[in-house]
Amino acid sequence: MQKCIKSDVHPKEQTARKMEKDTNALNAPKDYISSLPSKNVRAMLLLALNVWFHLSAAQLAGLTEIISQLHNASLILDDIQDQSPMRRGQPSTHMVFGVGQSTNTATFMIVETLKKLDLLVPQSHQAQEIMHTGLKALFTGQSWDLNWKQGTYCPTREQYLEMVAGKTGALFQLVARLMFCLAGSESAVPPADSHTRFSPHPHEDQKSLIEACDAFMHDLGVYFQVRDDYRNLHDASYTAQKGFCEDLDEGKFSYPVVLCCEINHLFKKPILELFGGLKYKRRGMELEGKRKVLAMLEKSGAMESTEIAIQAWENKLLKMVAELEKQFGCSNPALREILKRLAA
Repeated sequence: MQKCIKSDVHPKEQTARKMEKDTNALNAPKDYISSLPSKNVRAMLLLALNVWFHLSAAQLAGLTEIISQLHNASLILDDIQDQSPMRRGQPSTHMVFGVGQSTNTATFMIVETLKKLDLLVPQSHQAQEIMHTGLKALFTGQSWDLNWKQGTYCPTREQYLEMVAGKTGALFQLVARLMFCLAGSESAVPPADSHTRFSPHPHEDQKSLIEACDAFMHDLGVYFQVRDDYRNLHDASYTAQKGFCEDLDEGKFSYPVVLCCEINHLFKKPILELFGGLKYKRRGMELEGKRKVLAMLEKSGAMESTEIAIQAWENKLLKMVAELEKQFGCSNPALREILKRLAA
């Protein structure tokens, strides 16, 4: 008679082990968003900044993975909240996997980055504080944007820029702040000819360098978003990827729209009426409505003013890079090349 072999593993532990292995449904949306074509601006930015920070290959790879995963998670959530059907010329993640599954995965992706950061910089209160501060700014900025759309409220230019500083700029600033943190850890040893050495307790000159780098990343994030706002309404390549003036479908108060309402108050009421009517439409703004908004943006001079503002930011960023090159004691052609590509 065959004896029954008794397992020493508790049933609850068996279930936990099974769930650890069966993560296909959890990872599918993550793998999908990662597979979509991307210019990898943030990865290139990390590589360029490392000309100054001298992180090890392992540190750079780990930080790149964290920033990329945070960015992809935010894209999934952003598309759900904006009801965007397209992302980079392909169906948005929630259109493929559903809102529930996509939200679940995006939330897990953010939680997972906290663990990855702890592995990258073990028991670093500073690193965790940087991450928490960045995430809070990102989600707060997004909450303002969503609240304005829900209430059909057109913000002032100052309010808009403050929102963007959180929603978009926070992730850019997170990059530099974590690089400073990693470069100041014991595992990061700059080469002998490096002019820059970082300390967990920086002196005045180093504090000035950190502030200058933080200001650059802040302005880079704001410029990046305003440029994106402009191209969404003007660039044919955006039409191919996300549809014609897709920002108008969601009633987004982008930089040109905010400027238009500020420059010409006669246009504010019809724009608010068109945006307010989107709450009762599933397919976004009608083509005729989009053409009306575009006409008002052009007639008010908002599009031209946005172009001028973008050019001003480009010039300012180049000057900031030149100043950072002096402070770090090293030129950075890779960073200049990124700015050149963005301006193209």
